[in-house]
Amino acid sequence: MRSSDFIKPSHKDVHDVGLQLGVDKPTIKKIVLRCRHSFPVVVILDPFFQDALNFTALVNLIWLTCPHLNKKIHHLESKSLIPQIGETIMQDSSYTHSMKKAHAQFALLRLKMCGDKFKDFNSFSKIFDTGIGGIRDTEQVKCLHLHYAHSLICKHNIAGNIVSKLLGDDVSCSEMNCRNLKVS
Repeated sequence: MRSSDFIKPSHKDVHDVGLQLGVDKPTIKKIVLRCRHSFPVVVILDPFFQDALNFTALVNLIWLTCPHLNKKIHHLESKSLIPQIGETIMQDSSYTHSMKKAHAQFALLRLKMCGDKFKDFNSFSKIFDTGIGGIRDTEQVKCLHLHYAHSLICKHNIAGNIVSKLLGDDVSCSEMNCRNLKVS
């Protein structure tokens, strides 16, 4: 998937993502993927929303918003799969090489989206030397949610690909859960 394939969010998308994530005003730049019910599943955040720096968006640009998938992946994490997936990747040199490409792609996306605005901000320069989700040790797996979301736009993200296989066909709710979300 190319960045030109991403969709500018509508006001409804911003509202829906706010409900999905339980935040008032999500800083969405693009919709990466929608579910079969047309709700956002993965978004790219805008770290410069209303000229204010959003540190979370700068480090984690890509966000999984689907409550169904978040719950399923949280369940995988609760089974201690993060270290197991990390070990699987470290034991296979082709997986390790592919993950390095995934981290580089993520860093390039971050630099492409934000780099020009940070020419004069030395305090943020270390962020640009990190991988997916700001991870410094790119041989470790940080968060299955983020790796899964990133794998939808980067085939090299082996951790996300493993999560995708573990999810199987259970990637879309049948009840249209997002339709029933309310402001808390």
